[in-house]
Amino acid sequence: MPSFRLLIPALFALALCGAPMSASAQSFSDTQRGDIETIVRNYLNVCAIYRNEAAHLREWIEFHRIVGAERIFLYDNGSSDEHFEVLAPYLEDGTVVVYDWPSRDRPQEPAYDDCLARHGPESRWIAFIDLDEYLFSPLLQPLPEILREPTHWLMSYFEKFFEPSVAMG
Repeated sequence: MPSFRLLIPALFALALCGAPMSASAQSFSDTQRGDIETIVRNYLNVCAIYRNEAAHLREWIEFHRIVGAERIFLYDNGSSDEHFEVLAPYLEDGTVVVYDWPSRDRPQEPAYDDCLARHGPESRWIAFIDLDEYLFSPLLQPLPEILREPTHWLMSYFEKFFEPSVAMG
């Protein structure tokens, strides 16, 4: 399966979060299904921490929107550039949420923990990546389409690194 090799390293940065929206929701009544879809508002979100990346933010955000990210959670680690001017239209339409995350020792892991705590329940998947990383499918399919039907390669990949009960909720 060489066509998946480029996607697999990024899976280290994917977290399976909220309740499934599609297959599992089919066994519930319409009211229960509506509750699940209310809880899990977004299928794929992206989280990153940054500092002074204004020159790259627009391209990075637009790329991830094209491949299927619905919302982007950014943690500002003490930027002094014009990042808010770049982010203004995305903040206004709700695509991007920014948290002030002042400089501290090893800020990335605590920021990602905070993102997972805040947004895990409303997300099916959250990708935790850097602003110099671009999450995509080498098959050129939208990422939510690939992640909706986890094939055996995705399940076996998770099981190598996590207990099945942890990996799949």
